[in-house]
Amino acid sequence: MAYDLIETKDGKTFTYEFTGPDGSPSKKEARFEEKDPMFTQIRHLHMKDTIDKLMADFNKFCQDNINFTDKSKATSLNDMRDMMAALPEFTETRSQFALHINIAERCMEKFKDKKLTELGLLEQVVCAGALIDTRIARLG
Repeated sequence: MAYDLIETKDGKTFTYEFTGPDGSPSKKEARFEEKDPMFTQIRHLHMKDTIDKLMADFNKFCQDNINFTDKSKATSLNDMRDMMAALPEFTETRSQFALHINIAERCMEKFKDKKLTELGLLEQVVCAGALIDTRIARLG
């Protein structure tokens, strides 16, 4: 999904935004690559499973390092982003979570903006020749 929806320079390099240790917004380049252990674990997962895994991994990290934040558990991608800002001593971990949270958020934004749920339903109608879901009727 990320390969299809996120703009890249060379098919692997893209720019993402994150909140720096001082709370200011920053931009950074990253690559989809094999040496990124988070990427290799989530690259073939469904987006819901990807978000669930990122949140579970982040919440485990929070439990293992409870001293860095007032909150002990993130319940959304926004919670994770806010808690990440409080991680100045965990620069590499913060960077990895920020990267993959950003990718997941961008994918979901593009998915909604392009109305890919409805498009998928329309594709099923075209392929199967039958109305599978009443939501497709709105597409005309």
